[in-house]
Amino acid sequence: MSKPRMPASRISAAAVPKPCVAEALLSLFAARDRAAAIVGDLTEESRARGNVWFYLHLFGTALALCFAGVRSEPLHSFWRATAGLIIWKLLYIGLLAATAAFAILRYFDAADLQGSRAASDSDPPVPATLA
Repeated sequence: MSKPRMPASRISAAAVPKPCVAEALLSLFAARDRAAAIVGDLTEESRARGNVWFYLHLFGTALALCFAGVRSEPLHSFWRATAGLIIWKLLYIGLLAATAAFAILRYFDAADLQGSRAASDSDPPVPATLA
């Protein structure tokens, strides 16, 4: 039993998704002309079925093309995945190091880092238990 379709008159032009992002996604796993053809078919059908249908089928198609690539070239796919994981890990470590450096540096005053700050009257008094 097929789903009832929404009449084309009820769909605005803004509701139809733009294919440029979809083509870019599918071109990661297929030739650009094949990706354009798939996105064209999905875009035509989405006019009747809506954006949710479009994105569900777009990601389903991308996943199917990804697994087809893994089946046809397993070693090549393994090296791509490994390179992607290494790049992601390096970016993560760099972001983590920058965040840690910022967190440490925000507790220091510029005068404290130079070591030239002398105690003055504006400093808060030190409690007797710490003196």
